[in-house]
Amino acid sequence: MARRPPDETDKAFSEIVRKARKNRIDKSEFSSTTVAKAIGIAMGTYSRKERGRHKWTLSEAIAVCKFLGIKNIEIGDL
Repeated sequence: MARRPPDETDKAFSEIVRKARKNRIDKSEFSSTTVAKAIGIAMGTYSRKERGRHKWTLSEAIAVCKFLGIKNIEIGDL
């Protein structure tokens, strides 16, 4: 099965994730490597997802939201 390219919703979610990670007070605890490990994906894969180049799976989206403390109201902005 061919992989579908990210759409505008995927890119908007990626932007929310990127901003949430970068806006944390203790940035050393929220490096992209740390987040990738916490949600169980490779650093390169996480990087591509955060930049909106790859789609997020539902389980990855839930895990990253929980880890970064992204609330439902933020997701509603998509």
